[in-house]
Amino acid sequence: MGAIVAFVTDFGLRDSYVMEMRAAVLARVPSASVVDITHEVAPYDRVHAALMAERALWVLPRGAALVVVVDPGVGTRRRRIFAERDGRWLVGPDNGVLPIRPDRDRVWTLREELVVADPSITTFDGRERFAPIAALLAAGLHPDLAGDRSEAEVDCVLPQDAEWERTAGRTHRARGEVISIDRYGNAVTSIRPLDGFMRVISPARFAGPLRSAYGEVRRGEGLGLIGSSGRIELSVREGASELQPGDLVEVSCDG
Repeated sequence: MGAIVAFVTDFGLRDSYVMEMRAAVLARVPSASVVDITHEVAPYDRVHAALMAERALWVLPRGAALVVVVDPGVGTRRRRIFAERDGRWLVGPDNGVLPIRPDRDRVWTLREELVVADPSITTFDGRERFAPIAALLAAGLHPDLAGDRSEAEVDCVLPQDAEWERTAGRTHRARGEVISIDRYGNAVTSIRPLDGFMRVISPARFAGPLRSAYGEVRRGEGLGLIGSSGRIELSVREGASELQPGDLVEVSCDG
């Protein structure tokens, strides 16, 4: 399998930014395949970018590199980093957009002299630094040639997963929050499922047992389910949840 480089950005498709990043990949590895996960992250929305990266990383094949560029601090002293998880690469700014897990991911600080021809260009790291290094990593470059190992803490802007707490007997409860709203109005939460019978406690409109499909309720009715993100989501069949990021969610689990 050849080199694969994937992108998550807030660039949109009106300007040439995406094409220029793709060209930067192909300039280093002409045989590479480029995958556009999304370029429609709202400008500067780092939380949505991190969620898209979290969703995309595990479905990419081993060896692939995922570049995440939502970077209002481009050109400042924030670090440029890359990380490895299960044979896949995450590349981008150290500003919270990379869903790095310190307990399982190895992190390097980018040694940019490997890829930057003109260090005076400081406003387009996606093209000048992140896309080229991602191409080389996906093509098999040893990471120690691309960067210096870092033990510095890397934070992700995604809220921490909600903790399940035992309340009585075999019953557990988790109190989390809405992380993001997708284009259908579904509310993605910080709660990951447990094994057992789960039900939404609040908000009241979504209260009831978790469903396995939107079609299990009437049109316009609220429901909770395990979404394709692997997180619990709150939805309205053929409608919008009308929830907002930060809204509180409570779920119980028996079993």
